[in-house]
Amino acid sequence: MKKIKEIFNELEQGNFIRIGNLKDIVDFNIPELILNFKIKKANIQDKNYIKNLYKEVYGYNYSLPEVTDEDLLNEILLNPENIWLVVYDNENKVCGSLLFRIEKKNLLAKALAAVVKEKYRNNKIFELLFHLGFNYSILKAEAVYALARTITIGPQKVLFKNNFIPAGIFPNVRRVLTYENHALFIYLTQKGLKKREKITKMNIIVNEIYQILQKYLIRLIYKENKLNLNSSEFFKEKYQKLLIQKLNFKPTILDNINIIVDNVEKEYNEKLNKLRFKFMPFHKPNFKIKTSLGSIFLHFNYIDKHCAIMGLEVEDDLEKIYNIFYNIPFIVDKLDARYLEVLSKAENYFYHNILIDIGFIPCAYFPIMLKENNKRKDVVAFFYPFNFPNLKNMIVPNIFKEYLKVIYSFLVNKLQEEIELIETFKI
Repeated sequence: MKKIKEIFNELEQGNFIRIGNLKDIVDFNIPELILNFKIKKANIQDKNYIKNLYKEVYGYNYSLPEVTDEDLLNEILLNPENIWLVVYDNENKVCGSLLFRIEKKNLLAKALAAVVKEKYRNNKIFELLFHLGFNYSILKAEAVYALARTITIGPQKVLFKNNFIPAGIFPNVRRVLTYENHALFIYLTQKGLKKREKITKMNIIVNEIYQILQKYLIRLIYKENKLNLNSSEFFKEKYQKLLIQKLNFKPTILDNINIIVDNVEKEYNEKLNKLRFKFMPFHKPNFKIKTSLGSIFLHFNYIDKHCAIMGLEVEDDLEKIYNIFYNIPFIVDKLDARYLEVLSKAENYFYHNILIDIGFIPCAYFPIMLKENNKRKDVVAFFYPFNFPNLKNMIVPNIFKEYLKVIYSFLVNKLQEEIELIETFKI
């Protein structure tokens, strides 16, 4: 650990680290080809090199705003909490990159934007970048996560090797050349788990997702001890499983809708304490939808059509909350959104009835994701299915198939229920 802290000090000072000098901190052989390559923590002077690297590898199809949004890119590079690592080859050209963002408020870290030039792939560059970035992030955060593409094996294997846990899957999450499914991997620190607020009640559909995660976690704790936990009590709590409650709200179609794009982030920050469903880390709102029932703050990615709900400005009225959620999919569909997600604390089981009744589906469960005061709370991710899932060319560990089976068996059952409820007349 002393050696790696010395390396971090060098990186923080803007110095290059020769890859050959990292042999002692990794448990794999470093290919001779890259021994003289250099790694550094990127700064604002590296901005254009980073942008050119992603453009060279992905063309104009790359969609993550951390790279495509100039203002956000600057903000990340100027924030000393983040670590954006880049690799320079023997020709002094950037050939690899990986970002770990840190959200200080929630002590949460996210690994993303991994890229290596094609001619240098399979030479341990990604593994080296991940090893450094991950060890840096767990000094700053109590939980870490990554979203892995499900059409390649390499990054998923690296995440498993570093004791990341498969926690769910996001079907059709981004539309680039085709729809892509991303797998959620999480790393839970001992420090974070000690602050976990245990669940007392859980929606029965959410519980099916949690059961898959819980089974995997307990197996890890007992058999492999990869989490380095003292006991399995963290995930063997007793809680009440609540059935879906039938809601008697009549859906109302909202027709007087005003879409606002100016000064949205400023207004969002001013109203943040009053908003509901406002937890969506590492996103910024760029749309406000004003309706007669209240307002919706959204993050919408124009390139890959991903849309995230970032907050509802609405009275404490269940029917109004129901009808705002009911209308959001139709509103964002007009914006050409192809994926819609919302995060909710696992304890909000009654609101989960509303989401599920409308057609949102739980797809991932993230213990200790949210920090509130000195406690950490579990979070559930829900998505709204606009399209038939594109499951072609996926290659994943079997646990993600379990998640998919739960997600789509629920969807089939819900469709059958909805069909039975259709009013008919005699002919």
